[in-house]
Amino acid sequence: MDKNMLYHKASHELMSAKQCQSQISQKQFELQLLDINSRYKTDNISAFSSIAQKQSIYSTIANLKNIRNNYIYNAIEASLDLCNIELSENNSFSMASIALNAIISFIQGKISAELNIPFTLRVKISQIYFNSISTNSQNISLKIEIQRLKAECRC
Repeated sequence: MDKNMLYHKASHELMSAKQCQSQISQKQFELQLLDINSRYKTDNISAFSSIAQKQSIYSTIANLKNIRNNYIYNAIEASLDLCNIELSENNSFSMASIALNAIISFIQGKISAELNIPFTLRVKISQIYFNSISTNSQNISLKIEIQRLKAECRC
């Protein structure tokens, strides 16, 4: 794939991950509403119905988190492929650093703690990191973003 297609893929995967995160937040809000509702209802039928609804929502949230994480992994993968190309070309403007910055900004904090980066992706991050150190690339912003990704993913 060429650079534009890789950047577009990384952006698309990240936007999909953000949409999943929005759905997760909405489902978590629904859980809070169910908790509030259950405090004020005293009959057993409502309590049983509430428990069933909660279990369904928990299941949906777990599924959405898996989908979101896969989108994030795909975005990272496309960005790393873009990094490889840009490190070899030694460009002054880096689309990869922009893509990596967007991904890192999204996963920082709570999502980062929930991510379990696959081993193969961790290896690829480490390889790109060492490749960025060993090349004579003058693109400092790309090197910094690769280093930030490595730190955020705990590689």
